[in-house]
Amino acid sequence: MKLEKNLPYLLQLAEIEKAAENMADEIEKTRRRVNALEYTMIPDYQDTIKFIQMKLGEQER
Repeated sequence: MKLEKNLPYLLQLAEIEKAAENMADEIEKTRRRVNALEYTMIPDYQDTIKFIQMKLGEQER
């Protein structure tokens, strides 16, 4: 009898828990993407920009 009374609450709790797990997974994926941008891609692009600027500067002379 108590189980029947609390079953809707248990189902709601399970739904909220699953949503929280999914959100945590998405946050982790986003954190990895940000790290990849911050530590790999952006420095690579900055190096490429410097290289192109140097080459263009040499061509102007």
